[in-house]
Amino acid sequence: MRVTQSPALEELPVSEACPTCGQKTYDSVRPPHQLIALRWNRICKVCGTLYVPPIPQLISLGLTLTGVVLLVIGGVGGFFSLRSGNILALLLEAALCALGVLAVKHGYRSLVQSGSM
Repeated sequence: MRVTQSPALEELPVSEACPTCGQKTYDSVRPPHQLIALRWNRICKVCGTLYVPPIPQLISLGLTLTGVVLLVIGGVGGFFSLRSGNILALLLEAALCALGVLAVKHGYRSLVQSGSM
């Protein structure tokens, strides 16, 4: 079986079936260089094309809203921690904000730009 892999920086096509031949038979593979994967990548059993299955819109919306909540909690908490001079709490709220940004980015990208990941 020939596996058509894309370079790490190139975006993979998002599709329920193989974007090259249209077949729905696949093997699942873990996405490289990705800490969290909602769904594993797919390799077509017929032609070997690597592609990404779409993330359900409800999950994308939930991930985006969770990121917004994390950003608000981290921002408000960070404001009060800064005022009180609590550096440890400020670092924890900065980490919450960073997680919020990542969640919003991934949720938005999978919701709006569903053609490629």
